[in-house]
Amino acid sequence: MKVIRILIYIALSIVCTALSAQQKEYENPRVTGVNRESGRATFWYYSDRTEALKGGYENTPDNILLNGKWKFHFCEKPAERLVDFYQTGFDVSQWDDIDVPGSWPLQGYDKPLYMNHPYEFNYIDPYPYRVPTEWNPVGAFRRVVHIPVAWEGKRVVLHLGAVKSAFYVWVNGQKVGYSQDSKMQAEFDITSYIQPGRENVIAIEVYRFSIGSYLECQDFWRLAGIKRDVWLYATSPVFLKDFFAIGDLDEQYKNGELELNYTLKNTQKRKTSVNVSFSLLNKENKEIWTEQQKIVLPGLKEQTMNLKQVIEGCSHWTAETPNLYTLLIGVEEANGNTTYSSCKVGFRKVEVANAQLLVNGVPVYIKGANRHEHHPKYGHYIPRETMEKDVRLMKQFNINAIRTCHYPCDPYFYELCDKYGIYVVDEANIESHGLGAALQNVIDPQKHIACDPEWTDIHLDRMNRMFQRDKNHPSVIIWSMGNECGDGVNFVKGYKMLKALDKSRLVQFEQAGTLPHTDIYCPMYMKGEMMKNYALSPDARIPLIQCEYAHAMGNSLGNFQDYWDLIETYPVLQGGFIWDFVDQGMDAYHNGVHYYEYGGGFGQEKIRNDGAFCINGLFSPDRKPNPHAYEAKKVLQSLRVRKSGLGEKVFKVTNTFSFTNADKYQLTWSLLQDGQTVENGTIPFALAPHSAGLLTIPYQTALSDCHEYFLNVEFKLKEAEDLLPKGWTIAYDQIALNHPVRKITVGNTLNKTLTYQENDTIIDIKGERGLNLIFDKRKGGLSSFRYEGFDYLKSSLVPDFWRVNTDNDDWDSENNVWKNAISKMQILQVTVEPATAVSKKEKKYEQIKVHVKTQFTVSEKPQHTIFFDTDYTVHADGSIRVDNYFTPNYYNGESNMSIPRIGQVVNMNSELSLAQWYGRGPWENYSDRKTSALVGEYEMPVSELPYNYIRPQENGYRTDVRWLKLKSPDGHALKITGEPIFCFNIQFTGQDGYFTNDGARMRSSVNMVKEQNYYLNIDYAQKGVGGDNSWGKPVHSEYLVLLRYHAYSFWLQPEL
Repeated sequence: MKVIRILIYIALSIVCTALSAQQKEYENPRVTGVNRESGRATFWYYSDRTEALKGGYENTPDNILLNGKWKFHFCEKPAERLVDFYQTGFDVSQWDDIDVPGSWPLQGYDKPLYMNHPYEFNYIDPYPYRVPTEWNPVGAFRRVVHIPVAWEGKRVVLHLGAVKSAFYVWVNGQKVGYSQDSKMQAEFDITSYIQPGRENVIAIEVYRFSIGSYLECQDFWRLAGIKRDVWLYATSPVFLKDFFAIGDLDEQYKNGELELNYTLKNTQKRKTSVNVSFSLLNKENKEIWTEQQKIVLPGLKEQTMNLKQVIEGCSHWTAETPNLYTLLIGVEEANGNTTYSSCKVGFRKVEVANAQLLVNGVPVYIKGANRHEHHPKYGHYIPRETMEKDVRLMKQFNINAIRTCHYPCDPYFYELCDKYGIYVVDEANIESHGLGAALQNVIDPQKHIACDPEWTDIHLDRMNRMFQRDKNHPSVIIWSMGNECGDGVNFVKGYKMLKALDKSRLVQFEQAGTLPHTDIYCPMYMKGEMMKNYALSPDARIPLIQCEYAHAMGNSLGNFQDYWDLIETYPVLQGGFIWDFVDQGMDAYHNGVHYYEYGGGFGQEKIRNDGAFCINGLFSPDRKPNPHAYEAKKVLQSLRVRKSGLGEKVFKVTNTFSFTNADKYQLTWSLLQDGQTVENGTIPFALAPHSAGLLTIPYQTALSDCHEYFLNVEFKLKEAEDLLPKGWTIAYDQIALNHPVRKITVGNTLNKTLTYQENDTIIDIKGERGLNLIFDKRKGGLSSFRYEGFDYLKSSLVPDFWRVNTDNDDWDSENNVWKNAISKMQILQVTVEPATAVSKKEKKYEQIKVHVKTQFTVSEKPQHTIFFDTDYTVHADGSIRVDNYFTPNYYNGESNMSIPRIGQVVNMNSELSLAQWYGRGPWENYSDRKTSALVGEYEMPVSELPYNYIRPQENGYRTDVRWLKLKSPDGHALKITGEPIFCFNIQFTGQDGYFTNDGARMRSSVNMVKEQNYYLNIDYAQKGVGGDNSWGKPVHSEYLVLLRYHAYSFWLQPEL
């Protein structure tokens, strides 16, 4: 029986081997590369020690950058590809030119598709896993390169930074090898294929889809091509193959512990000896440690060595203090030639203790963002200057960590994070979301590749090569095994592998929850209540750091302050990564006007896509801050000032930095009286990290209940840093010092009177200085307001209960109930009531009151019937008090239903082109996103108040406004004053203008008609924008406008 079983096993093995042999490499999950060099760290080879200390491939002579124009041929499927294009005699003169790096769908070939998580090639049922044959575009690339005669006898390597999704390489007509993994470098030793001193033909055949595509179901644009730098480099036949420089700290977190594992390789047949020198240099390039070793290398062999060294009193690396040393390794051959290589070393210890993430023994907050590699013109190729801009923005906006969603980034990005101080969670290029995610309970363990041993190699290969490439970057503190890719044995093995390879870092895996194969509990979009429950649980053994939260899609990031109030309350909660860093919009043009496209664009509206779900960044595609970026910066700041309760001028300061004393910053303060600065000063102030202290502000002004006072405190850099100038504001706060009851006074009415006339359609009120008010009984509101010959209004002031949907609102069906409320307005009554007659005979009055009663029935539900009453009290100086009463028909005082907004809207004269206001600003703000917007007096052109989101939606709001003046260049102005406050926004397109004729949302503002005059909303309130996520989690209850009785008032006052 045992023999039979063995025979059956052998037979099955033969069959499986035969089937595997029939598969092409790009169809086989067990084949991750052919003739490809093993993964290695990013470093270069230099003949000059000085150049080696500078680093970078631009400083090495034995490097040929192959970026630029390549010859290109495109076909729709493998059966149509040119099978012999790699032959040196093949004529490619008629082929197109294409830019490398680049994405061919952005250069006129194939389709640029955006999807979240289905597989674009098989989004119905991807099982069994097959590579498509009918739609699997193939790109053929050719380049002729002259290889220097000086490279004769050297080892020559072809480096491709990233190619999607699988590819073959030929040199001079000879097949070199194969690789897959769209976000990891592949290197091929082409020494035996080249002809130094002559022109050489490099040919690359790229498949858009491969078996590896099942691991690349990420939420981004699906773009094929050669997407990172390509180059050739040459080394000596005896060379430093790889090294792992671990900069750790001792148990007292004082001295550095340098451990170096390095591998030398001899590609010659004869054995040889080399002298290997090691130097560690500080930032002044002063050597603080040196050592030499003599190594004998057998022919055609490689050898790995290890050494350790204590670096006493070293400076430590953190995101706040990115102290780096330079490790220089020299390999001197028997002929006296020395080749140098270098890397940066940062000494730091990363660990979990007492359920907290510690760096150098200190808890740290992860104030992170997810960053896709995205460029609006180049797609997934990111020029170095854009990476530099990204890191600068991170430092400017208090972002101290990046998750490389959902794949390793370009190596240069890590250099920047090392240099400037950004914590990195480095994520493997693994996402099989189209097959289901474990924590969403939609995974079939019998089918899912996370559980399939057939797919073990491909999973581990991607994790391993990520580690091998990025292991020398101190900024990388956590490895992530992937994103939304199910959970199974392949990730348990991956965790064990990474922990064995690297004991200096943590490993996280969102799909594992709190299982043993993750060191961080890193859920997505967890509600605050659930976060609190975990924090209070006795089973909380590891820190909770959300890998994604605060979904910043469109006008979003509401309640972000609430997240951090909770995080800073419970030690086990240590932050998270905002989704995400930059809007993934693509450059597009309509009649010569630039705009950004998203899913469904470029003529792909009828092809499966996920629309604007890729437009969820803190920054726009060109890296300009979206309004919510300022909220993120404010909330993420590490210095806070609050009232202390110990006296009017004594305040509590909290320093949540982990390694930075507050004395690094200049503390400045200013006292505002009714929005105007009346005192200011600077104070020397020191406060240790992770501590709190008291601050006394010595202002002299006696606070009066006749005025409103705020204290503004700022912390500014005393000295310039690498990316931030001297004086850069790193943190600020505003404290309300009193809460006076504001009184509105009318102007001088002495010898001023009002008259009125009434007919069936209007009430016409006239007064001094050309005052003329018309109330239209058919439209139910103030329709004309003239003063000194100037007409402020271009339409009637009417109630408004709806806002154009934000992206978050699209999931709130109740929101659209109120969309057409204005069209269902019934005018029940418009009456006039003169008061305080000056002369009854001449019918002249000091005041006239107009009462407007309206009813709105927007559905058959009783709660959708609203009575809205407005009383206009007109004074002889032209001032109008507007009292409003919002009453639901069924009102019982207990409703938890909500309404988008309560307010009024009017079309304004465009000559009132300048806005000045006393309220929150300068950028837009909402009830759940206003921490960053301080109360003050601001002024800007009316045209700059709206914000042009990529997908048109509600925008440009300002809250907590005391007064607003709209002014014309010739001195006319209309002042709106709240009792006590109101909110407003201004738009140049009415709500109907956000929709096409068939009722669909406009895709872009480029399709919208900008009107000559603008719409002013004067609101009692508008609901918040939300921000937990964009697919169903609503605006938090405390930021809703409840469907209950509300009363509010404001004044309209003409000025000249």
